[in-house]
Formats: sequence, C-alpha cells, structure tokens
Amino acid sequence: MAPQIVIKPGDQKEYVFEIPKDHSPGLNFYHPHKHGATTVQVITGMAGAIIVRGAIDEVPEIKAAREIPLVVQDVGLFPSETDPNLWTYEPVQNAMWQTFGGYVTIKGERTKLRGGFTTGDYQLRYFLLNGQAFYRETHNDKPGEAQDPVGAQLPVQRFQMAPGEVVRFRMLNGASDNMMPIIVDGHDVHQIAMDGVNFPAVRTIPARPSGDMSAQILLASANRSDFLVKASSTPGIYRIRQLAQNQQFLVSAEKIIAEIEVTGPPKDMALPGKLPIPERLYPLIQPSEIRRIRVIQFTGTTPALINTTVGGDYLINNAIYAEEEVPIVVNLNDAEEWHLSVGMSHAGGIEGHPFHIHVNPFEVISINGVAQPPGTIQDTVWVPPEGVVVVRMRFKEWTGKSVFHCHILPHEDVGMMQNFLILGPEKAGHAASHASSSTAQFTTSIHSVESMTPNTSTTQPPVWPICTSR
Repeated sequence: MAPQIVIKPGDQKEYVFEIPKDHSPGLNFYHPHKHGATTVQVITGMAGAIIVRGAIDEVPEIKAAREIPLVVQDVGLFPSETDPNLWTYEPVQNAMWQTFGGYVTIKGERTKLRGGFTTGDYQLRYFLLNGQAFYRETHNDKPGEAQDPVGAQLPVQRFQMAPGEVVRFRMLNGASDNMMPIIVDGHDVHQIAMDGVNFPAVRTIPARPSGDMSAQILLASANRSDFLVKASSTPGIYRIRQLAQNQQFLVSAEKIIAEIEVTGPPKDMALPGKLPIPERLYPLIQPSEIRRIRVIQFTGTTPALINTTVGGDYLINNAIYAEEEVPIVVNLNDAEEWHLSVGMSHAGGIEGHPFHIHVNPFEVISINGVAQPPGTIQDTVWVPPEGVVVVRMRFKEWTGKSVFHCHILPHEDVGMMQNFLILGPEKAGHAASHASSSTAQFTTSIHSVESMTPNTSTTQPPVWPICTSR
C-alpha cells in the first residue's frame, strides 16, 4: 500500500471539506496525525474543536439555551536542553523519559538529557479548560513514594446560571491520554449527544448523592459530549469534576474542571424531549445485516520484545503498526460487528484503552455484557481493563486506506494502531478472499517498524496529517 500523506516543514497543502448534506451536526475534534509525533504536536497545542451546525441546533429548547464550550486539553513540559529559563517539549530522537526513575535513556543507555518521549508522566503538566490551566501535575522525585504524579488544583473558571436556567455544555476531552469520568455536583445531566452524533431522545442521568463516586458521563481521550444542565433552585457553587480513576498506567487524581454559580432571578426554562434523527446513521444496523465479526484486542509486553527503544510493546492483535501493511479489508456499505478487548500485558500490568476509528462511527452495542441504549453512536469508546466492548459499523461512501488505534496518543505513536482498507464494489471480491485471514480472532505476526512515518487516511485531509473525529 502507498505511504500516507505528510506535509513537510515549509510545505503547505490546501484542502476543501465538502460536508455531506446528511452529515450529523455536532462537536468534533481535529489534530495532527504524524505517526511517531502525534503526541508531541497535540500536547504542544496543535489541536482544537470543530462545531457543525444542523437540525439539533434548531430544537426550540436547545436553541433557547446558552452554549458553553468545555474544551479540555493538556500541555506536557520538560526543562529545555539549551535555555535554563525555558520549559518545552522537543524530545531528541529516540530519547525516552523513564517515569519510574526520572531520567532519560536512548536505546536503554542513561543520558544527561532532561526530557524525552514519554508513555507515562512529564516533569510538568498542565490541564487546561478553554486554554486556561485548572490543574497541575509534577513528577514525583521522592524515592520510596508512589510514582504517581503530584497534583495541585488551580483556580477554575466559574459560569453563572440563574435558578431554573438551562445551559448547553459542549465538552471535548482533548487531552493526550487522560480518561475522564465526569460529574456535575448537585445536578441531573441531560445528555443529548456523543462524538458529534445526537441521540434520538434526551438521556437524563440523575445527580449523584454525596459519596457516590460513579460518573454521569465517561469521556476517554477524543470523546465529546453535549449535555444540558438545568440549574438548581438552590443558589450556590456547584463543581464540574473529573473523578479519580485508576484504570490507566498512572492514577489520575480528581480534578475540579469548572464551577457553576447559581445566582440571580429564577427562570423556568424547558428541557427537550425527542430530538431529530441523524439520518446518515439510521436505521440502525440489525443483527441480520452483519457480514463479518472481528475481534480486536489491545495487547502489550513489558519489557519490550519488539520496540526495545521504547522499552514496552504497544500492540493491536499482537502486531505493531506497519505503515504499508493492511491487516483488515472491508467492503463499502457492509455492516460489521467488532468485539474490542484488552488482553493481559506480560509483566506490565493491565490498563484500559480508548478505541478510535477514522471515517465512519459505530454504534456501541454492549460494554462488559451490559446492553447500551440504542443509538449510542460514537467514534471513540473506552475499553476497560479486562473488558469487552461490542460495536457495529457500516462503511459508507468513502473508499481507501485508513486507520484505527488506541487514542492514548503515546500508545498510538509507538505502534498501537492498524490500517484497514475500504474497497468499492469493483474490488469487493478481494475483500471476500481476504476475510479468512482478517477475521481470525487475532494475528500472531509481529512486525518491526524502524522509521517513524506519517499517518493519515485518504479521506482525512491533513495539515501535517490531521485526524478529524468525524
């Protein structure tokens, strides 16, 4: 297969996005997608939100509501190698930051470098809301203590609401690796969309009582959620929080993201009921339409057997990413069911991974055997440790080569990604002949990748290579 598109330093390329008339309106996400450098580019600011307007914005109760974006991102930093007064993130080729130890290696040898590529923490990291820092993490340098970052809550933005007012919050988890269980203190959350696709009806998630640590909405890296909040009749300060979670390599501490101040003369704004049907993705896929079932498993090995420079292997179906190999071939307009799981990592523990696919979204059918409400359509879904997520998708309109991957960006950069190819009707027979190998539970072939080369789908226009989530 041909290599993927890259725009080299000093070059430029212009793209025209022709949005299909039946494209779902909603909140989307864009960022560079240069394989091996995605994390560095995203965590230094090359990412953002895109809003597509449409029918859901004309629902009277939604149109009447104020709209507040909640764009969460992170910035990772190390001391500059050349300027003692500067913090930056420009890792030297093959330099690896060792979270457990706090030093940098190149191909296993310890160096005097102050920073490097990391699959763990940073010397210094800030979490931002709409560009303003709300939480700080620093590396734990104290021997004998837990290796999790040392966190510090910073002042947060405060949004005022009148009692009984309805506000539409549009939240993007644009962080490079952090899974966020979200809760709004003291309030029901009325969710209307995930990943840029609205539900057929509002889903109300009740307020959590004191001591209840279950999330109202779970946002993996790249997930987006639109939800309505009707302000309490009781004036006061209420927090929007990320709950603490330990489903990743390092513990993610609780973070206060923002505050809602309920104040002023009361209102009595209405909430919507039914919502417009996103025509492009309906009717939903029925079991009888499934042409193929595949098993996609996130796996890994620590210490590394393949990627010894990194020190850990981050794999899908036991294979590391190879730019010009296509392990999965599908037919245009076919519907498939994919079973996503996390395999045991040898000697490295186990953590969850967000599965993300380009071009077409999927319907989430079940998580750990629990059926999800019909019409839960996403392009990214958190696959919990030792969990199984079942999704269904139809490959519509576009043909060509694209990718799916873990959306923990450091994992993607070091190999937790695979290509897939969508074939049109004239080549569908090839996909059928390929199915015997590509539909096995997982391949045992392992491929070494020496070069870090660009990565984008033929349908994903880049500046660098760019990923647009839908």
